[in-house]
Amino acid sequence: MTMNNQTDAADVDEQPQEWPNPRGGFLFFLGFAAIGAGMAQLVPAVLTLSLKANLLDPKNATTILSVVVAVGAVFGLIAAPTFGRLSDRITWRTGRRRPLLILGAVLMAIGAPVSYAAPTTFLLTIAGTLTMLGVVAVTVACTAILADQYAPERRGPASALIGISLPVGAVIGLFLAQLVSSSLLAQFLIPAAIGVVSALLLAVRLPDRVIGRDEVPVFTVRDFFGTFWVNPVKNPSFGWAWWSRLLIFLASPPCRPTRRSTSSSVSASRPPRCREPCSFRPWC
Repeated sequence: MTMNNQTDAADVDEQPQEWPNPRGGFLFFLGFAAIGAGMAQLVPAVLTLSLKANLLDPKNATTILSVVVAVGAVFGLIAAPTFGRLSDRITWRTGRRRPLLILGAVLMAIGAPVSYAAPTTFLLTIAGTLTMLGVVAVTVACTAILADQYAPERRGPASALIGISLPVGAVIGLFLAQLVSSSLLAQFLIPAAIGVVSALLLAVRLPDRVIGRDEVPVFTVRDFFGTFWVNPVKNPSFGWAWWSRLLIFLASPPCRPTRRSTSSSVSASRPPRCREPCSFRPWC
């Protein structure tokens, strides 16, 4: 019993602090920004980047898509703790989290149109990386805002909204992209525009706290690399949450058929078309 109490206490911030616990629709803006970032991230990853890769080089589209997504993911992995550490140390009058939201909006606004217009794989990779960095900036800001604004006992709804932002953003974004399936430009711009607008709305609505230079925490190289490791024994709640999310994400790819296999199976199941169009066969 004593051991359980000690390990549970390790997950709780015992430092006294007062939280604003904002009302007046702030939770809507926070959730909207998180969902908008998820939309701006997953719609390109699932749909528009693959369409663009097919336009660049149909024979090597899979390789192009893999390179673009992998490079963006690596930069995103490095940027997430970097943005978080830097955000904790911003002493501007704008606050600590607002600059991240604005930066994310700018990067997404640049990445989407450049992705559409990119004539080469190299430029498409740069554009995809800019979009990913913008998404990471907004996501890091939303996560930090959750801890900044809400007391621990009131973080449930906000944490749930941020947690479901990726799947909800993907579903809504893909639905909107389907509505404008005739225009690849619109498929790129609409999800990004929603991500940009939602991030800026949160930046305007955010009651961000300004810190002085004497409040800036010390930052070392060891602290940076320590961001990638949290002891699951000392922090069991974090460990269970991390492993459960990892297993869910590892289980999801085999359940999703690829675009190529899906299209080929559908094509194989359809009867051949007639030489002349006819009205009594729906596949003609």
